[in-house]
Amino acid sequence: MPLPDLLAELRDAKKRTPASRIAQLSGLAGPDLLLFRSTWEGLAVEQRRDLLQRLEELAEDSPELIFDPIFLLALGDADKDIRLGAIEGLTDNRERGTLELLLRLLSQDPEEEVRAAAAQALGTFALMAALGELRPARAEQLAGALLAAARSTKEPLEVRRRALESVAAIAGAEVKSLIRQAYYEGEEKEKASALHAMGRNLDPEWGPLLLEELESANPEFRYEASTALGEMALEEAVEPLTRALDDEDFQVQLGAIQALGQIGGPEAKAALQGALRHEDERLSEAAKEALAELVEDQEPLLLFPPTENES
Repeated sequence: MPLPDLLAELRDAKKRTPASRIAQLSGLAGPDLLLFRSTWEGLAVEQRRDLLQRLEELAEDSPELIFDPIFLLALGDADKDIRLGAIEGLTDNRERGTLELLLRLLSQDPEEEVRAAAAQALGTFALMAALGELRPARAEQLAGALLAAARSTKEPLEVRRRALESVAAIAGAEVKSLIRQAYYEGEEKEKASALHAMGRNLDPEWGPLLLEELESANPEFRYEASTALGEMALEEAVEPLTRALDDEDFQVQLGAIQALGQIGGPEAKAALQGALRHEDERLSEAAKEALAELVEDQEPLLLFPPTENES
């Protein structure tokens, strides 16, 4: 269908455009994107929300479809829920322009939920900075913005904790100091974020604390500790994580399975094989996926192509 006809159909509030035609919005650029923008701005807010949600669902089901230009456009929408949906849609986007827009939302958006979501989404770029995949000036700008949000007395708790979780990937004395402060002095949600941040920070200093928190009376702390230990690939955690497979909390059990898959090794593999027989199909399926990833990670690399005589 020609784009003008598709856009005319989208403007008709009485019609629901089939997903197969909405998929044509993938990869819009140049004049086509400008044409879409004029239509988008004329849609009622409920129409924009519905279209954005459908695009997110399509992108999740069909990764080859790229709606990022539309999600980027939606970051500037007047509606809070649309901005939140746009941030979610850009989860895997690593472009510089996206980083700049997220930084702007973090510092300027009037809605707490949007600033918190932007802080969380910036975690992807913080990991890039930690891996040296951002220019130093850009990495410094990112770290500065996240640190400012994490230590701000004017920001609400949700924004501060999401900023801390994201900036934790970037090494530094101030980052570690903020993690300690949140862990030892913060309220429950801050402490949970501190545990999450420890896993992203990867400093061996956090290992004993995380192992201790696996025995916490608070299931959220046990969950965050288990996932953090997985991120750190701490071998000493295999035994307590194996015990956590019998935890009374489902999320803790799931976190332990995922962590064992990340750590690997014979003992972790044996624990996961045992979890295949779990009566909860969700957990047995998670164990199956973790084992599949273990096998994939352990496959030897072929440094040279096989000869004709090799099978």
